[in-house]
Amino acid sequence: MRVKVEEDLTNSEALTLMRVKVEEDLASVGTSSTQRLQKIIKGFQSTLAHCAVLSAENRWLMEQNNEKTARASVRSTVVGGPKVMTYNDIVERQKFRETVERRNSGATKRRTGGRKPAESNAAEQAG
Repeated sequence: MRVKVEEDLTNSEALTLMRVKVEEDLASVGTSSTQRLQKIIKGFQSTLAHCAVLSAENRWLMEQNNEKTARASVRSTVVGGPKVMTYNDIVERQKFRETVERRNSGATKRRTGGRKPAESNAAEQAG
């Protein structure tokens, strides 16, 4: 009384189909064996359902964790001081901050030590 498994038993449809096939094959067997096998099948189905719920919850928690990580990696910018500000005040401070950052971005370059070639030629001619 061997059942040929043609499908992969990874989803609930395949499990239901397999259960129907097993019940058809067990129609000729005694009632006590059939009842025991039905208990096993129902237990297996409830276990699969429990695993599916846990898997869905795990995916949901991973999505939440990824959102938290993405938010934490973004640098927060302080727009103004600790006071009540209107939306227009916030926009003005953002524009002011952007202009200051653009102005300071060119001033952060370091100069190399020593004289420039044009300055050294002028010093030799004068001296």
